[in-house]
Amino acid sequence: MAWTLKTVEHPTLYDRYITLIIENGVVHLPSARFLLKEAKTGGRYGLPGGRTSHLQKAKQLRELLIHLENIGKTWDSALEVHVEAIRNSMLHWDRNGNPLCKKESSKLPFKKIKNNTMNTKLSLWFKFYKYMEELKEPHNLVLSINKKIIYMSIQSDILGYSKMRYEPKKIEVWKLLVPSSPKMKFYKAITRKEFKNLCTHLTQQDIVFDLIVRLMGDTGLRVEAATEITPAVFKSYFRYFKSGKSMESRVPLIYRGKGKNEPLECNITIRIISEIQKEYLSSLHIKRLKKYKDYCEQKGILFDKNIMWILSDGRPVKYVDIYKAIRTASVQMGRTIKPISAHWLRHSFAVWKILDYKKRNSGFKINIMNVNPDIMILLQNELGHADAKTTMIYSWTAFQIEELERLELEREPSYNYDGPLMTFQLFRNDKYAQNIVKEIAIQEFGIEFDENRFDPLSYAISRRMAIDSNL
Repeated sequence: MAWTLKTVEHPTLYDRYITLIIENGVVHLPSARFLLKEAKTGGRYGLPGGRTSHLQKAKQLRELLIHLENIGKTWDSALEVHVEAIRNSMLHWDRNGNPLCKKESSKLPFKKIKNNTMNTKLSLWFKFYKYMEELKEPHNLVLSINKKIIYMSIQSDILGYSKMRYEPKKIEVWKLLVPSSPKMKFYKAITRKEFKNLCTHLTQQDIVFDLIVRLMGDTGLRVEAATEITPAVFKSYFRYFKSGKSMESRVPLIYRGKGKNEPLECNITIRIISEIQKEYLSSLHIKRLKKYKDYCEQKGILFDKNIMWILSDGRPVKYVDIYKAIRTASVQMGRTIKPISAHWLRHSFAVWKILDYKKRNSGFKINIMNVNPDIMILLQNELGHADAKTTMIYSWTAFQIEELERLELEREPSYNYDGPLMTFQLFRNDKYAQNIVKEIAIQEFGIEFDENRFDPLSYAISRRMAIDSNL
């Protein structure tokens, strides 16, 4: 049986899309009803889901349907033990929940996934079956449920750290959920030097990739919000160029947030506004708008005169274009094991904010043992984050990035290695980075270079090209 996906406009939500699951050329109605509901109320606090989450949810639900089909079941004929068996296979567990050895795991059809990834899938499948119960759709799967108490944050003020309170809420969770993966100690972020290097590589692909990433690095916007900015937003900023404000002054920027249609506000520097105007909007955007019009005529789609980001061939920039561009640039920078992703930029923005705050306040220290109220408020202002766990992880990340930036400044100019600093763990597995280091060593030692005695990791450590991530 063929299971495919089709993305269409949402029938009731303005400027939103929905991805449907197609079974042998026909829409799978039970999943369609669920996915339509998720698009409207599947976000936080019952709000619409993220603008791109519809695709991920459709993929996860389709995955369940395919796995059930492979064992001769359908969504309505399956029992809970069948889903449990699928779960154990994906985690490489035996029927008793014990991890399989490497030899046994190699026989399984699934690549092993992390516990948290499994829980994400299980949670969506659970919601699907719960909704089918609401619709009174007949099926054989009886959900084993646990009651769990969570604490919802309640605050009456955007800066209301002191007024923040938590109220208990009892929720139902599936007993098939597994223990969480080890807790994340720090987020993935990059130094400002790496960011500049990333932008340089993005410019070589297309200037719009560079400008979108610069916009994200300056504001902390997600990709969806950055790509939906319109030229009209920037026209209102021209008055700032003659206002006497410095180029680093920050002014409000209106955008649409994740899962929301109403406008939100963040801050943007006048410098970024000026760069986007001079490098793109003043002439290049006008030329590309004509190509975009031709593109629309060829494809038979509606021309949108308010579109902002257009590629050189006239295509409007999509999320996947940004994703691929950043990944390509990352590999060119030497990050072949863990390439930079678009969401790293949001984490990096938050970390840079913490480091800038420290520079402005000489007595401030990054506390990696306790939550700092100043950082709580700072992250709440810039990103909407006000969770103690999130703040702690950002503090740990800032501590590491600060050390990386210090080492970048200390590195002697005689060593012309221009790639990013890497952790020991990444460096050991990255042949590309090891070859770069080898070429640098050959330039340094000349005829005295002995390949048999050369150790890339030791050389990288001595030249401060690699750093231990366990700071």
